[in-house]
Amino acid sequence: MKRNRRAGVEDRWTKTVRDEHGNEKKVPSARHGQGTRWMARYVDDEGHERSKSFDRKADAQIWLDSDVTVKLATGTYVAPKAGLITIDEIHSSWSATQVHLAPKTAASRSSTWTTHVQPKWGRVSVVDVKTAGIRAWVAKMVADEVGVPTIHKAYAQLRQLLGAAVEEHRIPRNPCEGVKLPKMTPHECGYLSPTQVATLADEVTWLPEVIRFLAYTGLRWGEMAALRVQDFDMLRRRVSISRVGHREREAGMGPAQDRREALGAVPGSAVRGAGGADGRQGPRGSSVHRHARRGAAGRQLPQPILQQGRRAVPEGRRDVP
Repeated sequence: MKRNRRAGVEDRWTKTVRDEHGNEKKVPSARHGQGTRWMARYVDDEGHERSKSFDRKADAQIWLDSDVTVKLATGTYVAPKAGLITIDEIHSSWSATQVHLAPKTAASRSSTWTTHVQPKWGRVSVVDVKTAGIRAWVAKMVADEVGVPTIHKAYAQLRQLLGAAVEEHRIPRNPCEGVKLPKMTPHECGYLSPTQVATLADEVTWLPEVIRFLAYTGLRWGEMAALRVQDFDMLRRRVSISRVGHREREAGMGPAQDRREALGAVPGSAVRGAGGADGRQGPRGSSVHRHARRGAAGRQLPQPILQQGRRAVPEGRRDVP
């Protein structure tokens, strides 16, 4: 049976007995004069009894009130031995719960763990992970010229593991708090103009429509690889994105990240000429840049893609209109 939570201060030098009339009185105990006199005792939320001895009753009561009773009431209490579990053990239990991750994300986290986090922190008890040590770890990765995105990923994983330890009441706070990371340097993306897309496609001897399809829909390669014939609506010039190809998944396919279809209205003029639908020129002002975005309901197909669509359909799948 689990013991109820309680706390109190006990005098170890005396004991209470009853005299011949049934009245209680204090008499010296067998421990009288030996060791410390006052013992603060409490039972935690798990039913385990803890104790600590003091020379003065006032000190025992102060410790009990400030370090135990308040923390038990507010849910911030940490058992003395709870923090002895290692980061390796926390990772084993935590990673088993991450069933919602896409295969690619899971593989990336596994690589980050084995390469950067586990070698440094795997055998360390969570209670021994200090903020200063984490700062030194980050600084060493910077000195070793580890990429800034990789540093952010490694730090984020350690922070999640220590966050799990806080949730399990193994440590009172996350030591990752207050650690500053190197800033991410934004890189400028290059965009092809419609003329450049057409030139590139003309130089491709096998399935040049793939170049146009990726350029004017904004799909990732994995999204295109996962497309099926039923995902195309040739009459409405739309393609539905609901899956993505994964090398890490045994079946090779999985749900798209946003689990929705995506829309990017691409006018036919963006394919046929160098100007966009509104006449704006250049890679950043063209329809390719403005319309290849995610988050709506389907992607509209340019006319040249429709004209070449039947040639892109594999043999045996030409029954689709």
